[in-house]
Amino acid sequence: MLPIYWGLITPIFVNLTFLTMANSSGDKLNLDSLLSQVKSNYQSQHEKGKQTLKSHRELSHNSSNDLLESIKSEFKQKKDSVTVDFEINKQKNRNQNIFADSEKILENIKKNRQIQKETEDQQLKQHNQEEIRYAEQRRQQQKKLLTRKAQQWLADLDIYSEEGLWFEEFARTYPSKLEAALDYLAIVENTG
Repeated sequence: MLPIYWGLITPIFVNLTFLTMANSSGDKLNLDSLLSQVKSNYQSQHEKGKQTLKSHRELSHNSSNDLLESIKSEFKQKKDSVTVDFEINKQKNRNQNIFADSEKILENIKKNRQIQKETEDQQLKQHNQEEIRYAEQRRQQQKKLLTRKAQQWLADLDIYSEEGLWFEEFARTYPSKLEAALDYLAIVENTG
């Protein structure tokens, strides 16, 4: 600030010095013209100083505003960048959670299918075993029934009849007459 005012004061000092010298040399200068000249110099210097100060303030203000805008812009860019990074990370985490949940769901589905398959296999095995057991029981019942029929048939058979003589010949290849009668009656029932 001192150089600006010093520039305003220096011409006044020079003019006053000149005025003093002019009075001492005996030349008569018009005091009014000198005062008006000093006043005009002072005013022009003062106006220049005001303009310089004003332009300096404007430059300072503009550069401050520019700096502030630059900082704001940089902050906004960083904030936007951080926001974008945050959203990207948030989406990645969401995707990872979805992927992890999907894997768990798939594992559960596989386990459930495996359990269901094992259950179905077990049920099929039990069903087959029950059918086999039922078929065996039925076969045994049929054998008992056939054995009773064979025993009854043997009891009713007249060994001196044509059928009785034929059966005696047929039964020779069997360990017992009952077994021969069982086979004979099974053949008769299947063909009849």
